[in-house]
Amino acid sequence: MEEWINFIPNKKLINIKLDDELSKKYNKLTQLNYIISFDVEFLKYSIDNRQIQTIHELGGLLLEKRETWYLMYIFHFNLIPIYKNIKQYYLLTSSYNTISENTLKKVIEIEKELLPENIIKSPDDINKLKTNKIIKRYLTRKTFNNPDFIFLKKKISKIKHQIKGDDLNGREYELFKKSIELILNDSDSLSRQIKEYDQIKFLNLTNKLFSNSYLIVKGLEDIKALKNHLLLLNQNSKRLVNYFDIACYNKMLFKKCNSAELEKTYLCLENLNLTNKYDQFKQIIIMFTKMKPHNPLIDAYYTWIIFNIL
Repeated sequence: MEEWINFIPNKKLINIKLDDELSKKYNKLTQLNYIISFDVEFLKYSIDNRQIQTIHELGGLLLEKRETWYLMYIFHFNLIPIYKNIKQYYLLTSSYNTISENTLKKVIEIEKELLPENIIKSPDDINKLKTNKIIKRYLTRKTFNNPDFIFLKKKISKIKHQIKGDDLNGREYELFKKSIELILNDSDSLSRQIKEYDQIKFLNLTNKLFSNSYLIVKGLEDIKALKNHLLLLNQNSKRLVNYFDIACYNKMLFKKCNSAELEKTYLCLENLNLTNKYDQFKQIIIMFTKMKPHNPLIDAYYTWIIFNIL
């Protein structure tokens, strides 16, 4: 663990002993010496007409068992993209990247022009559908002609997850490329980045540590992203089999909180006074980073708290 953590520039040693009740639960949960709650923000590539998700940012909390359990570290790192051809990329957006305020403002300005959801705001804008190349490319004709504006607006809001460089040209591609370049070269992103010459060794250490740890995640795409990243670098991937996916609580949380979204369910549990015993950890997180959804460290923290409560 120490060798692995030393590669990460953006980390904090916590070393706080957990209460006896939680430690006893963890002892029943696993015989392993590490528990890691983590979350990934993806960099997606189009490879042979398939979308492949890899790690762009990864954040998490590392707990270690000694005579009892301790929260040892919080961490957040970025990896250098595997491929350089931006035509292969899917769009990186302002909402799903932890970047500096200066870069964020520039990317949002680009998105105001590029993303259809920012163009089609009311039924009065419906005629703009006829000329928007991105909407026509990513919506089916049946959806495109649906008279229900609310339904159409929801469909349009999902287009940002489908946009890839290969599909664009002209002004749209230039905006797409500029947004990608701003995010990849952002000062905050670069300050968290694992050095290029260390990445293969670091990823192999990550895989080794994670395969010998009990993992807490929401959804299995984060686990798949580590495997994809290793395979695309021609590295072997150990199977990650010791994990708990809190997505199994989605139906329960939706009934209780009217949502299964991570931040909304955490805030719901907070409003029910179920998170109070973890306030000391929240204060540490706040001092380390902003409490912003889709910051992978924040999402990993929410995941850990929901896991502990439920």
